Amino acid sequence: MPLAAIREGVDDPSLVKLGREKMGGRRPVYAHEVAGVIGILCLQDAGFYTSSVPT
Repeated sequence: MPLAAIREGVDDPSLVKLGREKMGGRRPVYAHEVAGVIGILCLQDAGFYTSSVPT
């Protein structure tokens, strides 16, 4: 989730470091989170989404 805080002891240590050094303490997104959104947008029911990106 964008703008979520990094989670020490939960998130991968390399992502914790990246979040602290380059992202102001926010948590980078994981590939499976991006894949989940793409999967939802590929569903037939996703045709109801118009001109905006769900967040």
